[in-house]
Amino acid sequence: FGGMYGLISALVCWWGWCFALMDRRWHTGRGLIWAWRIFWLRLLRTKSTRRIFWMGELGTFAILFIWMQAGQQWLSLWSALLGMGISGAFIWMVRLGSRLGLDREAMGFGDVTLMAMFGAFLGWQPCVVLFFIAPFAGIVLGLLLILIFKDPEIPYGPFLCASALLTMLNWPMYWALTMPIFQLGSLLVTLGLGLWLLMVLLLSVILWVEKKLGIVS
Repeated sequence: FGGMYGLISALVCWWGWCFALMDRRWHTGRGLIWAWRIFWLRLLRTKSTRRIFWMGELGTFAILFIWMQAGQQWLSLWSALLGMGISGAFIWMVRLGSRLGLDREAMGFGDVTLMAMFGAFLGWQPCVVLFFIAPFAGIVLGLLLILIFKDPEIPYGPFLCASALLTMLNWPMYWALTMPIFQLGSLLVTLGLGLWLLMVLLLSVILWVEKKLGIVS
């Protein structure tokens, strides 16, 4: 991973994160073409975009410098950037799918930031595992919050933290169980897209049922 593939993948992850930090607004009230135009005009005129761009440039020079040094330093940096990029993109896709299915935001950008941080320190494979453990880690507390406060919206971040701790403590066992899945290679991407589409469909059905029951307007 010391060749051009490693460098390009590291830069893609780094600039993808820089783009995620920018002030992005998407409004389709006047159509997709108008929304696309306003999106870029607003993005380019925002002061924070310039600061993040310079941060991206400095990060690029740092990545290039460490890449030229090669060795363990580059391997560690590449692994951290790849973990950050894949983990952040993974939960961002879940966030986008939730938005499409439920027609409302079901997961905040803070969850994306948290998962990206976990990915940088733990790697992307543990982050995929801990994401699916999180609902089980918080099911008891989540039900109690719903019963006590009558609020169906539950913060997901604390459960991600709890599942991250469980994953770190039990990773040898989790890896032994999930390694055959991660060895699927490109099929894993196809499987992930299929599960994402099923999630959007299921959430759309849930929204339809809620409207029929008068839970949401």
